[in-house]
Amino acid sequence: MTSLDVSLYRRLVDSSPDGVVLVDAQNPERPVIYANAGFEALTGYPAAELLGRNLRFLQAEDREQDGRQRLREAMARGESCRVLLRNYRKDGTVFWNEMSVLPLFDGEGRITHFAGHHRDAGERLRIDPKLARDSLSGAHQPTAVAIRDDRLTGLSPCRISRNC
Repeated sequence: MTSLDVSLYRRLVDSSPDGVVLVDAQNPERPVIYANAGFEALTGYPAAELLGRNLRFLQAEDREQDGRQRLREAMARGESCRVLLRNYRKDGTVFWNEMSVLPLFDGEGRITHFAGHHRDAGERLRIDPKLARDSLSGAHQPTAVAIRDDRLTGLSPCRISRNC
């Protein structure tokens, strides 16, 4: 593989249709230090309003979600995690945020940042009403969600379960 210039990497991330966010892992507040245009489009927040903030604000008062605890635990252990959370756009509309969070390490093995990859899973999800009674109101988090198809391969179904 040839050496790629940093500006090419930047254009690659900036052009992603999915949201990509970088947070500072060395700051206990985990503030956003970068958000691409895909994340701005997903949330309705311009990058300038995201920078320096922890993304927990996207849950508004909807804090009783299993995925939040799994995400916190994985980050505390320095592990990757994939969760599904109800988030709220700047205009107040709810969306299902399918997010993958990965630790990024420096040359000495210390976690310096977390990379978040986010997508609106709502148009691809089929939530079984028995598993997620009144889930949009916050009464219950779905314990299992069937994803109709994978964007890249078109394969279906895969499952997201309580286990991250």
